[in-house]
Amino acid sequence: MEGNGAILKLAKGLPSWGYRGCPIREEKAMLMVYKNSASKVVLKNLTIDGSQSDYYPDVRLGTLLYNMATLIGLDGFTVENCTFKNGCNDALLFSDCKNVTIDNLTVNKCGHDGVATYYVENISVKNSTFINRTNSSCRFYNVTKGEFLNNKCSTAGGGHTGLQLQGALKDILVSDNYIRGLPYPGIRAIEAKMSNVIIEDNIIEKCKSPGIYAPGATIRNNTIR
Repeated sequence: MEGNGAILKLAKGLPSWGYRGCPIREEKAMLMVYKNSASKVVLKNLTIDGSQSDYYPDVRLGTLLYNMATLIGLDGFTVENCTFKNGCNDALLFSDCKNVTIDNLTVNKCGHDGVATYYVENISVKNSTFINRTNSSCRFYNVTKGEFLNNKCSTAGGGHTGLQLQGALKDILVSDNYIRGLPYPGIRAIEAKMSNVIIEDNIIEKCKSPGIYAPGATIRNNTIR
């Protein structure tokens, strides 16, 4: 999909999509691809506006209502030069996907994670900007062959960490990111089992001590201040 600078905005007055504790397979979204309905999808030059502050200010953020993009079971998905903003829940949620590339994405104040990945193989998140207000800029949960490179993570006054690492993680590279001002460590593992996870050459500034918390990872040449 080539947006050519178009803005896709959530309409007002919609019934609820999803509910607290909703399984991923039951989530609806502004953009949704499920199972084998598509492959090798490309999303470029598009702005997705979740309309939270405009039409849904009373929605409790992060309760699986009004997701912005939910992608399930895809082989091949590329996001380039897109903005996701003002959302009630995740900006981009991937489940059971492989071969995902995210390049030059901006996530500005979504309602949960900027990029949430569950059981994903071969994913690259790079050259992107995340402004948190609730959860994490990016979450890797049970990911094999993942990279988080040259991203900028900050906060609009809330949120969690820059990169959240969970579950079984294998062959992960986290490098050359600038993460600033978050109320948790800039990179944080939660009940993660690491195999060849490398965290190097990142700048973590004014985040909660120790800056990086990732037992089991190889951590080297980072600047924490």
